[in-house]
Amino acid sequence: MTKKAILLSLEQEWSSKIEELLADCEVELYSDELARDSFDFVFTDDANYEVEENERVLIISGESIEHPKFSYITQEVLDKPLIKNYLLRFIGEDSSINVEAEISGEARSVKMTEPFSIGYYLDILSTSIHKQSKKFESVIEAFVKISNFYFSNLKALPLDVDYIISEDYTVLQFHAPIQEFSEIQDSGELLEGLNASLIDNYFLKKSQELVISLVWFENTTTRSLLKHHLEGFSKASENTSVYEGFNRLLSLKKEDVEFNIENDKSEVKRSPFSTIKKIIDFAKAEKDKNPELFSLQQTLDSYPNHEVVKGLVQEDIDFIEKAVSSYNVYDTINSTVKGSREKALKETDIATKLAQALEEMESFEAVGMFANEDEAIQRIAGSKDGKEEVNIVSGHENLDEESQIVKGSKEDLGEETMLVKGSREVIDDTWRVKRSSIAAKVKEEVMRITSLGDHSEKDIQDRVRSILKEELGVNDQVANKFQDSLVDNVSSTMVGEEIGSSDSQEVFLRLDNERLRGQLVSKTDQIIRMKKIIDSMKADFVAKKQAEKSLMEKISSEGADSYEAKFKVAEVQISALLKEVNIKEKREEQLINSHEHALKNKIIVSSYLKISSKI
Repeated sequence: MTKKAILLSLEQEWSSKIEELLADCEVELYSDELARDSFDFVFTDDANYEVEENERVLIISGESIEHPKFSYITQEVLDKPLIKNYLLRFIGEDSSINVEAEISGEARSVKMTEPFSIGYYLDILSTSIHKQSKKFESVIEAFVKISNFYFSNLKALPLDVDYIISEDYTVLQFHAPIQEFSEIQDSGELLEGLNASLIDNYFLKKSQELVISLVWFENTTTRSLLKHHLEGFSKASENTSVYEGFNRLLSLKKEDVEFNIENDKSEVKRSPFSTIKKIIDFAKAEKDKNPELFSLQQTLDSYPNHEVVKGLVQEDIDFIEKAVSSYNVYDTINSTVKGSREKALKETDIATKLAQALEEMESFEAVGMFANEDEAIQRIAGSKDGKEEVNIVSGHENLDEESQIVKGSKEDLGEETMLVKGSREVIDDTWRVKRSSIAAKVKEEVMRITSLGDHSEKDIQDRVRSILKEELGVNDQVANKFQDSLVDNVSSTMVGEEIGSSDSQEVFLRLDNERLRGQLVSKTDQIIRMKKIIDSMKADFVAKKQAEKSLMEKISSEGADSYEAKFKVAEVQISALLKEVNIKEKREEQLINSHEHALKNKIIVSSYLKISSKI
């Protein structure tokens, strides 16, 4: 292998530093530019160096350079850790795209498959670095700008993002396959606007990947920039094996694949999305009460339905945690469910689905619809009219005189024991019976409405609300809560069927797509309505203009003088009519007053006659 020839046209201090960094490399270092006809690399402190053919220049500068012609590293950065890794890669020494293989520290990675997921992953990154890095704002700004650059400018998917956070530095790396090497030139303006200690921008020909790697060192004020291209890395990396494996999969034919159900990872059964949605709402409400003391594990332990919690797999728990900790995820879930409500109410079997949603509503959910638990117990376990039953519950037979009055109905469980209905001990059983009765009525009534054909979603909602008010004896506000919960449950079930059983990241992306699709449909409908209004206004405007034109043409043909005379005649006629109307209005007012006066006299006379007759 031919050694790379590098000219060090630097002051002795920095020349010695470079020699130290490159001590283990297969390179030949020169300090005299006349020693060879050409060099592979030139390290110089002259920003205006006249480059020879095929020479690659690296400027060693005392400060940041605006609009640099060449790659450059500041003297401040040369003393920092990691710089050796980046310098060796710049001169073509073997490296790896896997940051964890090159840099000490725990690396975290995400794969972004949709532009809409930038906000979600931004939350994850922010949570990781806001307490550990002083460069928080710069890192976040770079993440958003570079992600948008890959998605919008390069149309590159998927985008891999790796990051390492330590006490001394923060590393953020982006890489994605792109179509043409020339596109690296497009990143110039982007790189100028990034505020990092070191920016390394290179293109890998072998995998056709554009890589942008950034480092923020603590206590630095300058920025350094490296731009270059490489054939590829010979070091094995996890990323390379993934791409090679993917390419092998693409080349396989259906008959080449032997399916083994025993090795199918899809055996792990995820909980229904509608169930997870209920747990998310429960956990979010608990967190909102006291964010500082919130613990997801404690919240799951306190969830009333322990069997449901036991059935959660790790993917379910991860998704719940993301939804509760990230506003973007929680908002996306709610927006998707709310946006699917209208579609759900149009389902042909909506009657069955609403009844099923009510059958699945647990007692703690029902209790949560009321202002307080006492009211809930009264309405669920009491009578529909809200009147409380009062029964005497006696103690031991020798203590009859100490009997006390307890609200609720009673079940005699023995000579000395009575259970008060309406207590939490029996609310579950009572609610199960009541919800089945209401569900049957809801199903019957909604089926009747849908069978008529000519109905709206509002008709269904109004009837369900009416049944809930009647059966539970509640007001409009509580009935609306019940009805919204039922429709949301139907919508959640439908959304869950559409997104299927996927990992939490894919679920979020699909939800986000559904939400955006819903917004697009809504915006399209709004545009269509606005277009109709505008077309109507335009038609009115054109009609008025045509009428004005027709009138002006008529005036022009008949003469303005004749029309002026007609206008004067019309004015006189209108004035006469107004006077006549005024006279009639006064006459009508006089008649009303006269009638009222006569009526009063009649009442007085009648009263007088009644009094006289009694005397």
